[in-house]
Amino acid sequence: MMEHAGQSTGEHTVLDLDAHVKEFATLSLHAFQDRQPDFDCRLVIDSGAAGARISGASQELGRAWLNILSNAFDAVEQHARSAAPDFTPAVHIESTSDDNQVELRITDNGPGIAADDLGRVFEPFFTTKPTGEGHTGLGLSLTHDILAKGHGGSIRAESPPEGGTTIVVTLPIVA
Repeated sequence: MMEHAGQSTGEHTVLDLDAHVKEFATLSLHAFQDRQPDFDCRLVIDSGAAGARISGASQELGRAWLNILSNAFDAVEQHARSAAPDFTPAVHIESTSDDNQVELRITDNGPGIAADDLGRVFEPFFTTKPTGEGHTGLGLSLTHDILAKGHGGSIRAESPPEGGTTIVVTLPIVA
């Protein structure tokens, strides 16, 4: 909670977005598998913005990627418990860029987010997780602040009625 209340103090450097996200995606998956040894998830990274450089505080952005990916892995793991036996948990990360910005789409094939909750997922203390599972509802709120306030980007969530969730992040490219 203290991190949520604090201001950004991370020094910005030029980062290769795809390499940075790939590093933290792999770290996040391994950390999740350490906690859930039977968890198996197909992680696909599609680097369409290869070489796109952003200005960012590496640790803060890493925290943002870990928060987003932790939610995605939680969602697909939860869905796997109740889905058909042939369900394969998957998280797909795709980046694209133009001259001004890079867009990162992190998509899971979990149960999705209810339409009533979709607009609230970046609010402090809001969580879709059951009570007692140790979630504070600060992860995506903190992530929003890191990306929007600390890095001049944006973040939004999409979740179609048939399930799955996509978190869409845009960040300015360094000229």
